[in-house]
Amino acid sequence: MIQKKDLTVLFIVQAGKKFGIGHLKRALQISEFYSKSFIWVITDLKDPSSLRPLLLDKNHQISAPNDKVTISDILKEFDFDLIVNDCVHLNDTLFNTLITCTIPMISLDNHNLGVCSEIYIAPLPTKKTKHANFTEIYQTPINRKFFLPQSDKNSISNILISLGGSDPHNNAERLVKALKDTPYQITVIAGPLSHYKIEDQANVKVIQDVSDLFPYIQENDLIFCGPGSTLLEGLAAKKHVIAIAHNYSQYQDISSSPQINSLLGSIFLTPKNIKKAIEKSTSGKLNLPDNFNFQEWFLTLSDTIAGRPASCPLCGSSNKRSFLRTTEQNLFSCVTCNSSYTYSINSIEVQTNGDALIADNSEQSQQSYKQGVLNLKEDSQRRIKIIKKILPIPNHHTTYRLIDLGAEHGIFVQEASHNGFSAHGVELSSFARRVALDNHNLKIIDSMDKIYEQGPVHKVITAWKKLELLENPLAYIQKLSTLIPIGGLLAFRVPIVDTKRSLNTGYFRITEKGGELLAERAGFIVAQVHKYTNENQEEFLEFYCIKRIDS
Repeated sequence: MIQKKDLTVLFIVQAGKKFGIGHLKRALQISEFYSKSFIWVITDLKDPSSLRPLLLDKNHQISAPNDKVTISDILKEFDFDLIVNDCVHLNDTLFNTLITCTIPMISLDNHNLGVCSEIYIAPLPTKKTKHANFTEIYQTPINRKFFLPQSDKNSISNILISLGGSDPHNNAERLVKALKDTPYQITVIAGPLSHYKIEDQANVKVIQDVSDLFPYIQENDLIFCGPGSTLLEGLAAKKHVIAIAHNYSQYQDISSSPQINSLLGSIFLTPKNIKKAIEKSTSGKLNLPDNFNFQEWFLTLSDTIAGRPASCPLCGSSNKRSFLRTTEQNLFSCVTCNSSYTYSINSIEVQTNGDALIADNSEQSQQSYKQGVLNLKEDSQRRIKIIKKILPIPNHHTTYRLIDLGAEHGIFVQEASHNGFSAHGVELSSFARRVALDNHNLKIIDSMDKIYEQGPVHKVITAWKKLELLENPLAYIQKLSTLIPIGGLLAFRVPIVDTKRSLNTGYFRITEKGGELLAERAGFIVAQVHKYTNENQEEFLEFYCIKRIDS
């Protein structure tokens, strides 16, 4: 049992017809882990009386549309240490107050607060989701009682339908109709804001006023639910789960995890579709790790608030210190790997996706190309010698495939081709690709899309620039890893910069240790690290990494 954290916390949530009560339920769960809490519910209900039974034992305020309660009024209740904001949309007054508030804040599911607050996502699922509605289930602390042992039962007899507090499309009714004349025993949980008209059937029972779904989760084999707390509880209990999305964004997020069957309620909820999903559900369980502790994760999270990254994006260490905090930029130094990083960058360029950023170079003049070609050749030959020492080609009958990201004019690709590699380059600059074709008869690829379709066939991948500009270099290297077979080589280069540099041109100042730990976390063994100084006296670190057998 984790001891409650000695903090007084204000939760701001929305509940009602448009939002349901999922966010309110989450606030009630999270508030249990703090010594004192106050819940401010902003609702679109003209009569909020249906919400009051949920809040009887909590310090709270419910604000209906016509109420004139302001956040200043709420802040007078307690001396708050922390604000947990869980509102999807905010009115202008509340928005302006929050972004200027001096109280530290955790913001969940919000994109409209920008760099003023951090959106934290728990370490599950590993695949990055595209929309906050689905990630919310991985931010909800969950009681250990939900982690039931694995069942040997693979057939489905009992079905639970629990679609949240409001079920705006009355999908429970549509599910029951679709499952008519089937052998399943069906239990429907009616939320406090739902209005079901389900006809009497021998195999269907409707339950009202349920405050604890756990007994029903235990009793049933398959659960139809929304993308919220019940989904997480069902997965933790190792039950078959089919999640129903209320909109297409939710549907895309849920379907991004192939182990969760998903239905888009407002469009695709047809009898044929439902029965097909049930047939497939026995192969779609997603079991959360038995040792994953959501309570401990969230309490740790409350220590890393107000724009402070929870851990170093390179090495994963949470041991960090802030060395510059301004209205434009928060810089942090990792104590473990000594790398520096920031998440508050004004540059538009760094917001582009990783493939485009790595593979793109600004267009250069023909004159600059002619002046630099000799240096580029010498540097390319040096790098290829290092690669061939680490990864020798067995004989003249063997050809290793190599892909160079950000190939510019193709000098490195040309030298690799002369040294026994089947080499290709990716470059977004149309000028650079034209120079490569005219001068070296090299056809440089203009997109990574087709490369990813080929699978792990490239024995060598090189990315000599711009890794420090990526918001999440670990995720990008893991993505590149899918193209490299076991024993293949990844080489990347980052600049050596002054520790006090403002990082205006990137997210990271990557040290040698930081780069090594980054590669190791992505499934590589660092074979060699080289320091290199170019003709402009700019210093770089080069990492040559072999893909591990266990990656």
